[in-house]
Amino acid sequence: MWKATNIGGNKLEILPSDPLYTAGVYYIGIFAYAPNMNLFTVKAELTAVSPVTVLHSEHTGNVGTWDYYQMPIEYPDHSRLEVTVDPGLGVLALFVSPRHYYPSEQEHVWSMVSATQGWLSAERAEHLGIYSAEQQEDMDPFGEKMKKKFVRCPNAQEFALLREQEQVRGNGETLLFCSDTDEWKYPSPVCFLAVKNLTDAPVQYTIRSREVLETTLLGPVAAEKYTLFNSLFENVEGGCVSQDERKRLGKLGKCEFTYGEVEFLHLMPVLELCQVQAGQVFWDLGCGAGKCLVTVSLVCPQLQVCKGVEFLDRLYTLCSETVGHANERGVGAPIQVYQGDMLQVDWSDADLLYMSSICFPQELMNGVFEKTKLLKKGTKIITLKNFPHNEDFEVRFNMRVKMTWGRTGVYILEKVR
Repeated sequence: MWKATNIGGNKLEILPSDPLYTAGVYYIGIFAYAPNMNLFTVKAELTAVSPVTVLHSEHTGNVGTWDYYQMPIEYPDHSRLEVTVDPGLGVLALFVSPRHYYPSEQEHVWSMVSATQGWLSAERAEHLGIYSAEQQEDMDPFGEKMKKKFVRCPNAQEFALLREQEQVRGNGETLLFCSDTDEWKYPSPVCFLAVKNLTDAPVQYTIRSREVLETTLLGPVAAEKYTLFNSLFENVEGGCVSQDERKRLGKLGKCEFTYGEVEFLHLMPVLELCQVQAGQVFWDLGCGAGKCLVTVSLVCPQLQVCKGVEFLDRLYTLCSETVGHANERGVGAPIQVYQGDMLQVDWSDADLLYMSSICFPQELMNGVFEKTKLLKKGTKIITLKNFPHNEDFEVRFNMRVKMTWGRTGVYILEKVR
């Protein structure tokens, strides 16, 4: 069975190298999920199979039109991939996909997985006038070691225009693709690559690839803290406890209780932007099982205290037990947890405040904003949903940060009056 989407193009590939491939007659059935939505076209093509080179680390070759590779993935859903292409005197494009044997610019360019899109360096694309940086910046704790800076390559029309303007020359521009495999929609044991020659003459190039676990990019101090964090939460299932509590209390329909957690490694650069000072107080509104509290405690041991409030009874109990074990280790800032409604608890002593507000209804956001009037000037708030326009807070940073459910927008606000 093949399930297609209703966005963009779809392609079902049947290749001789596919272990499920057999010669015969294939039937394609179309099921419309809504009335008057059964308009479709089916096109079948038989093409000669292009050779695919297995890329383990490095390969040098000459590309006339297209070259194809497949890169084995040792740690699907747990690693980071980096692919670079160093061309000679020519202009190349790099396409990457966790799904298609032969990636190209026509297939799934809409995909949130970055599948089958071509990439040039951001600086080069911006210089050529085909790209402008988004307001949101991807926060990456390993940007200095494996940079995740890439944009799509120009399409055929854009490239033709650039050549007419003599803005594209064969200057050996290095192509870079870097992505976390857990950002892909489905874990894949292999990654497919394509190198396309955008010029008329063959181009010599070298393609290199590497796969690493995030933990291998950590320094010794951060690695020790991360190991401790994982040991504390090894058997903690906050999401299950939250779901059971919401069901018990009849609050399954309350979106503000939607459960999600921060990622230890990806919260680190956010805290660095907040310039945490010794003696400050941190608050987490809706602290769940305590992952954010423990992360901040370990990453910022100079804090006076980390405080959290949780409404759901059993989730509060779970959090209290877990942070109790963290406090016993004595390696981070002390942690205190309170049970109750975030609008009823006094958190006016906060210097830094976090709230996973992506599912907060507007009335709750309004209530939180009203209580922020008691905060001192200079207090910073890390929130997944911004306040309405006001004169009390200014947005210092707007970024995308990886959480347990994927990357999401994050604001760092500062109280200015």
